[in-house]
Amino acid sequence: DLRLIAQLIRQDPSLGIACATVDVGGWDTHNGQNVFGNGFGTRVEDLSEALTAFYRDLEAAGCIDDVAVVVQSEFGRQVRENANFGTDHGLGNPILVLGGGVVGGRVYGPTDGISPAAREGDSLVPKTDFRNVLGEVASGLLGNNNVGLIFDDPGFFYQPVGFSV
Repeated sequence: DLRLIAQLIRQDPSLGIACATVDVGGWDTHNGQNVFGNGFGTRVEDLSEALTAFYRDLEAAGCIDDVAVVVQSEFGRQVRENANFGTDHGLGNPILVLGGGVVGGRVYGPTDGISPAAREGDSLVPKTDFRNVLGEVASGLLGNNNVGLIFDDPGFFYQPVGFSV
């Protein structure tokens, strides 16, 4: 899917692609999470290789400065391994941001720590609202200065997270 998106960006800039999404399944690792060849580590390796190829493809075409990639999941994992050698759904999950135009690109997702006192049950407690990360991209790369209006939540107040695109 990333190959197709890269082709569209490279071959026809007049399409004006402002946003594209890719859904990658297989992360719900309740069982056998660390099984060689079929576990979480293999999924991370596959993701890493796909993102590297995407980046290099667009970099070679001179397009990477116009692209920001945000990698996130709708759920995190718990700290403790379950009886089936996997982990159950949790709260904390990092957000990765990369691209040639991303200044200060890094992994977002700080928590208060892994100690039992800092967790909510067996879950790390996230400190970064994903909407602020997406808002940074919408504002810096897409030029949308009304980030608060993108998310339909009157209680949300956009706070930049500290990188620029």
